[in-house]
Amino acid sequence: SNLVAVIAQQAWFIVRIGWFRQPGLRLADGQAMDIIAWLKHSAWRAQGEPFEQSVWLPNQDAAFRLVARAIPEQAAEEVRRRLRKEATKKGRTIDERSLIAAGFVLLLTNLPTSSYPALQILELYRFRWQIELYFKRLKSLTGLDQLRAKDPDLALTYLYGKLLGALFLDHMVGHLRSYYPTWFISQHQPLSLWRLTNLLWQHICSLIRGSILP
Repeated sequence: SNLVAVIAQQAWFIVRIGWFRQPGLRLADGQAMDIIAWLKHSAWRAQGEPFEQSVWLPNQDAAFRLVARAIPEQAAEEVRRRLRKEATKKGRTIDERSLIAAGFVLLLTNLPTSSYPALQILELYRFRWQIELYFKRLKSLTGLDQLRAKDPDLALTYLYGKLLGALFLDHMVGHLRSYYPTWFISQHQPLSLWRLTNLLWQHICSLIRGSILP
């Protein structure tokens, strides 16, 4: 699996998992990890704080960390509403365990406990959304995912060029955000990061293309 490949490279990871897609998690005694029973047993003691359990993966000697935290009840009910709606649409009976798991964020990681407590693991995972938004901007505004080449070497050169442009663009965005912070906090008409990125990218492209006028 992809996770096994990451482990083989001795890399750190934080991934979100579902109770029904758990990658063969086991406890120290070799018994299969019952995630739902663990959530039900541990959540009431945690009282809203994160809690964790050491688990093992198949064919892996080292222990990993299963970290969980209950989400606000209103958010959990919204997730459950969507699950029920989807199940009804497909003519299925929803598994009660899915409704229980819907009330939690469930993460698997190999980051060390000594340096990364459970709360920090959850905070780090929240950055994932910002990373996804960043790549969404790059794909939508700069066409990062569009490679106008079929030859592998040429495609790689094309991609490197786009990444260099993205780095330059990121530098310009950061520069303007630090020098003109009021642009983004204006109560009247704040400048969105998306719009600024688009304006700067168009400026970069015009500089590269140059002018057709003498």
